Amino acid sequence: MAVAQIGTTTSFVADTIIDPVPMNANFTIHKDAFNSLVTGSNELAGGITVGAALTVESGGLTVTAGGITITPGGLNLTTDNITNVGDVAAVTGSFSGSVDTSGGKFGLPTWDLRTTGTTFEVYDGTVQLSVAPTTGDTTIRGDLVVSGTGPHTMAGEVAIGTVTDLSAGLSVIHTASEPTILIGGTLTDGDTKDGVICGVHRDNDTEEEILLISHNSATAGTDTTLLIGGGRSTFNACSIIKLFTAANDATTTGTERMRVFANGDVRIGTGNAIATNATAGFLLIPGCAGAPSGNVTNDGVGAVALVYDTTNNLLYANDGGGWVAVNNP
Repeated sequence: MAVAQIGTTTSFVADTIIDPVPMNANFTIHKDAFNSLVTGSNELAGGITVGAALTVESGGLTVTAGGITITPGGLNLTTDNITNVGDVAAVTGSFSGSVDTSGGKFGLPTWDLRTTGTTFEVYDGTVQLSVAPTTGDTTIRGDLVVSGTGPHTMAGEVAIGTVTDLSAGLSVIHTASEPTILIGGTLTDGDTKDGVICGVHRDNDTEEEILLISHNSATAGTDTTLLIGGGRSTFNACSIIKLFTAANDATTTGTERMRVFANGDVRIGTGNAIATNATAGFLLIPGCAGAPSGNVTNDGVGAVALVYDTTNNLLYANDGGGWVAVNNP
C-alpha cells in the first residue's frame, strides 16, 4: 500500500497563539512514529488492520511481500479477480471466483492449484489432476468416482490407466495382469447383479438401444447367465448374430464361421459349399467307441443329442427317450 512519508515541516512561529516549543515537539513525535511505519518505497512496513469494510476503488490493490491475511468475514470480489505475483493461500474456509495463478499457486490446507506451462494442476507433492486448456485433455491420478444423479457426460476420448494413444473412444490400459471393466447395478453382496453393454440404434431418438452383451447373477446357488444379442425387455434385440475367426492375430475382418438368423436358423460356415477334398470347415460332434448308453439330460424341448459310434460307424440321436441309430442299415 503506497503511502508517502512526511517530509520537513515548517516550524510554528513564536509569539503566536500556539506555543511553538511543545507543539513542534509533539508534531515531531507523531511524524517520526508515522515515518517508522513507511518504507523508502512508500509502503506500510508494519501491515494494516481494518476493523470495518475496506473498499478499493479504481487502481486495485497490489500486494507484494507480506501478503494478505483474511480472518472471519472473508474477501468478497464482485467484478474483478485476484491477480497475484506470489502464492494465494486459503488456510481455512473456501474460495469462489477465479484466480490467475500464472505467477504462483492457490493453496488449500494440503493441496495446491497451480499452472505449469500449458496445464492447470492439482498438486500435493504429486500431480493428482492435470487439465490442458488447449487440448481439453484431463489426466487423473488414482480412482475416478462419479456419483449423484446423471447423466454424466464426457466429450471426446476417455482414457483410463497408462494410455498414450487416444484414438479410441474409450481406452483402458492397466498394469494389472488382468485389467478389468466391471459392470453392475450394485456391489452389495447377495443382491442380484445385472450388467449391460449396448449399442446405439439407427433411430436412437425413437428406439431403444441394441443389446450386445448382458449378464445376470441372481441369488446364490443359481446360474450366472450370459445374454448375447437380446434377452431384456428394455433393449432392442439383434436380428442376426455372426461369429468370425482369423488365421492369426494380424488379420483384419476375419472369416465368418457361424451365423444365427432372425428366424432361428443356424448356419455353420460361410454359406458356400465346401470342396470334396476340404480339410476344414466342418461341424464337429462328439464321438464314442461303441453304442452310447447314458441317459441324456435334455435341456431343450424338441432338441436332440447327437453322438457318433466310431467302432460301428453309426450316428446316434437321443431326444430324451433313448438312443437310436439313425443310419442303422
